[in-house]
Amino acid sequence: DKPICVYITTPDYLGHMLDVAGIAKVCHEFGVPLVVDNAHGAYLRFLAPSLHPMDLGADLCCDSAHKTLPVLTGGAYLHVREDFAPQVKDAMALFASTSPSWLILQSLDMANAWLFENGKAAFSDAASKTLALRESLSSCGLRFYGEEPMKLTLLTGAGNGCIGDGSGDGAENALAEFLRAQKIEPEFTSPGMVVLMTSPFTTDEEFERLADALKAFGEHAGEAAEESEVADKCEAAEAAEKPGEALFEIPEKQMTLRDAALAPWEIVPTEEALGRVAAMDHYACPPAVPIVMPGEVIGKAQVAQLLLYGYDSCKVVRF
Repeated sequence: DKPICVYITTPDYLGHMLDVAGIAKVCHEFGVPLVVDNAHGAYLRFLAPSLHPMDLGADLCCDSAHKTLPVLTGGAYLHVREDFAPQVKDAMALFASTSPSWLILQSLDMANAWLFENGKAAFSDAASKTLALRESLSSCGLRFYGEEPMKLTLLTGAGNGCIGDGSGDGAENALAEFLRAQKIEPEFTSPGMVVLMTSPFTTDEEFERLADALKAFGEHAGEAAEESEVADKCEAAEAAEKPGEALFEIPEKQMTLRDAALAPWEIVPTEEALGRVAAMDHYACPPAVPIVMPGEVIGKAQVAQLLLYGYDSCKVVRF
């Protein structure tokens, strides 16, 4: 039997973008609709050329407008291919509310007017400035992940072959701490990376301040790396075919998700969770691929990942 649909997330939280056009082509060859979670890419429609999933062949696509557009939190768009519209309207009628947030709806209307007048020019200009900053910082030795035009994801752990303390102990990394000291708040941080987001409302002065801060940190980190031989470790990690492969293993499933989530549970130190069945999902930050799901056995790889992302304890099934 064919699947009901293919569901993908792009761009992801870290700025990686999938080949939507290629995936859509394969889906349509098999008569399967493509549904895209485009939470971080509402602005992609206003680049030249458009990178929005609907322009690349998606059948349904949801945009979290508030993440990248001037919209109140909770504002979103659902884009539907024309021949799917009747089915979607019927399905949505089951869940329609008579009490929508008119403030959010009004902010969407106001954003639509702004986008119509200024969207393409504003986002094209901001994307160009972000790309220029990325290229400038890359030439200074900073390392980036992902392709999203309005996002700067800097790799910071030694295991990633890049700047930072790379301690891997779940604590905030040195770059995040440095930026906060400069009154620059990252979108997201983890032991291995720092995510920064720009927008059409990021001023030239703010771009310059960010560039100066990152260059200063890069120079400082480079000097520290030479003294501590971290640079050699980074090169060795990059040379490895699959660095950190041992951390990524699919856990063994022992119970259904429902049975585990509803079972009696207890909280134990992460080091003592080895071999226990998870009672809840654990991940670095939603949305993300969970390290372990309810019903799965916590193995050595999962313990290592949980500790890496700061989990001192976990919720496990009590037998």
